[in-house]
Amino acid sequence: MSDKQMAYMCTIKELTPIENKDRIVLATFEENNWSVIVQKELHSIGQKVVYVETESILPLWPEFQFLEKRCFSAKRKGYVIKRMAMGGVDSEGIVFNLSSLPNNLWANKSDQALVDMDWTAALQIRRKEDIVPQWQPEKKGWLENKISWLMWKLFRIKQQRIGNVPSDFPSYLMKTDETQMQSIPQVFEIMKNRQVAITLKLDGQSLTFAHHKGVFTISTRNRSVYRNKIKKAISALNMKTSEKFFEKNPHLYIAAFYEIPRKLKDGLAIQGEFCGPGIQKNRLGLKHFEFYAFNLFNISKRKFYSTQKLKLFCDESNIKMVPFIEVKKFEWNSIKEIEQYAAPFTYESGLPAEGLVIRGWQEGAEWMEDPYTKMHGSLSMKIISPRYKTKFQDEDE
Repeated sequence: MSDKQMAYMCTIKELTPIENKDRIVLATFEENNWSVIVQKELHSIGQKVVYVETESILPLWPEFQFLEKRCFSAKRKGYVIKRMAMGGVDSEGIVFNLSSLPNNLWANKSDQALVDMDWTAALQIRRKEDIVPQWQPEKKGWLENKISWLMWKLFRIKQQRIGNVPSDFPSYLMKTDETQMQSIPQVFEIMKNRQVAITLKLDGQSLTFAHHKGVFTISTRNRSVYRNKIKKAISALNMKTSEKFFEKNPHLYIAAFYEIPRKLKDGLAIQGEFCGPGIQKNRLGLKHFEFYAFNLFNISKRKFYSTQKLKLFCDESNIKMVPFIEVKKFEWNSIKEIEQYAAPFTYESGLPAEGLVIRGWQEGAEWMEDPYTKMHGSLSMKIISPRYKTKFQDEDE
């Protein structure tokens, strides 16, 4: 199941008629900025419903079989909720009346209990994850295995494996996960006239490099894929060794090519987008693997450095940063206005860009501003381009 909230209780705020459509209307909600096409006869203003975001994967339950034709994915082994357009309006997500869901999930529960309920877990929702190439961990030699066995047998000492070994995502880091702007309550009132920094959202795989207490790690969105003592990592991953990792393990190639173990001080993590051949269909059109930084994280303070500090670090370290667009006042008044702003942006390949990331900006600040409700880690959010969603959502299945 997803560790991100993908479903929650909402209250219908408005039901707007759709031109030339008598049986459906466009629902909006009090708690967020999403809009969803619903059947007119089944919904009313003020009604409590369960809203499920796009990119959610619903399980193969009988209650969801009506989604078979439009949403079933054999690859994902479930029903993938997608954006759709009908009658000239866009619909993002899906809503369920409580009575259409299994009775044991909601019966005999108070209104507040239903609001507080983890609907993502209750509905066993998974999130559509990146398509990530898998590289096999390095195998130990027979002598190393024998020594490990003896250490455990004689002294009960379990040796921690190092190198390219998959393990859980480190607990001392924060996962990369920008909140969609539509999910943030009162976002336009909060952000009105604030200075914001806007960067291009790249379509790749998130990657985190960290140096913590003398150990260097590389992690994807949900897993750590490499760990080693920092001195050994510096020796193993540098410009001289980078070429041998180019095809064998692109994660290590990036770390070696940019000499990231040497450049990261203890207590720092740098996060960014890993792009190139075989990653998310390489929509950037790159001929080789690249890394574009978007976060610089202080591990002990559990805070993100400001965009200015990130840019300074990247400039000094000769590491690429995600494309910077501009600093401007937040003057939009609706999701539609921001989508219109995001729509023209493309990658150098000519394909529509995935979207934009919008972050609070304070001149000369050292840290990112603290997050508002539902934001992840800092005052930061994303908007996905409607052109991107229209062109690529079906291709990814």
